[in-house]
Amino acid sequence: MSIFEKYDLHEVDESFEIPEKPETGLTLLVGSSGSGKSTILKEWGLEENVLQEFVPLHEMFSNELACEKLLTACGLRTIPAWLRPLSQLSNGERHRAEIALSMDKGQTVFDEFSSVVDRNTARSLSVAMRRHYDQEQLESMIFATCHRDVIDWLLPCNIYDTDKREWVKKKIDPFSGYLFHLKSDPPISKIGFVSKSITI
Repeated sequence: MSIFEKYDLHEVDESFEIPEKPETGLTLLVGSSGSGKSTILKEWGLEENVLQEFVPLHEMFSNELACEKLLTACGLRTIPAWLRPLSQLSNGERHRAEIALSMDKGQTVFDEFSSVVDRNTARSLSVAMRRHYDQEQLESMIFATCHRDVIDWLLPCNIYDTDKREWVKKKIDPFSGYLFHLKSDPPISKIGFVSKSITI
């Protein structure tokens, strides 16, 4: 008996419907490993970067202003790290640097967000990304992660759960309040109210 017959692999169907990409807002794909996040991101425009391992980090940016602005936006404010190549950075420093380099190339879609860093670093990075999104008044940013704790720090406008294959929260109107229901990990229900106002 072959392994394909033993485990009935002939019947495996891993295809699924790709959700419609939100045109605006900060969007988060969240779900377990292997649930299709990367597949969806590739359909939504994820680009792979070929990075140079042994070039000083600051030399990899388009200019010095972009280097300072984007590394600071990603929370990598340790100046000596800017002088080192990617190969000499810690996991957390490298993760932030790679996001900053992607942003320098105009990319707005990011996979494995905060997956390789401790949760304190993940929190500060998420807060920094949300601040950058707001301050720059960006039209769209998209992140994918297996960690549900970043929801409370990143405060996404849209959330797609790849385990359930459904939108958990989807922005309807940027100036209207809306009620949303989320489940944290461990599964404890959360209910929150988000509203935005405009002052004239």
